[in-house]
Amino acid sequence: MGSSESPDDNVAVISNCYTIGEIDLRDTLNYLGSPDVIDYAIKRGWYNPEKDGDFNFKYAYAAENSIDSKGNKPRQLSAINLISEYRYNLSEDLPFSFKPKVKVTKEKLMKVIADHFEHDENTIFEPDVNPHFQEVPIVCSSGNQYGFVAQLRNYLPEEIANVLWVSVKRRLVVNHFSPYILA
Repeated sequence: MGSSESPDDNVAVISNCYTIGEIDLRDTLNYLGSPDVIDYAIKRGWYNPEKDGDFNFKYAYAAENSIDSKGNKPRQLSAINLISEYRYNLSEDLPFSFKPKVKVTKEKLMKVIADHFEHDENTIFEPDVNPHFQEVPIVCSSGNQYGFVAQLRNYLPEEIANVLWVSVKRRLVVNHFSPYILA
């Protein structure tokens, strides 16, 4: 996200890997970080300015192969494509944040968390396989123990402004969650 973007109009999807790319610590309105974040990456051998070009936090600090792994990127892509105006594909570098096509509601986020790649042909990775048993993990994967949606409402009094909706995994049904409850 750069200073020319409008972070209040953007959403971010994070899938068990770093998503922050380019950083500019001189832009204190949009970035906060350790002043030696780049020097530390160079010292550790994670970033070589001559070989790697412009500094990118996620590529310098992420575990090798985690960003594009089949356990992370397809789930992130699927969630982004459910919300974004633009249709991304698996070969693209996915954004840190993006403008949603419509207002993102708590109900929409609950649907994203329950996604099994069934919403379009571009994100069904194994079309003839039950989505619960695909090799490529789905957003609502068998490893999920719960899902939650935080509803932050700055227009209400502090005592009732923030609400956490939680859904826990039902043990008897593979990859299905109970209805969301107010936590």
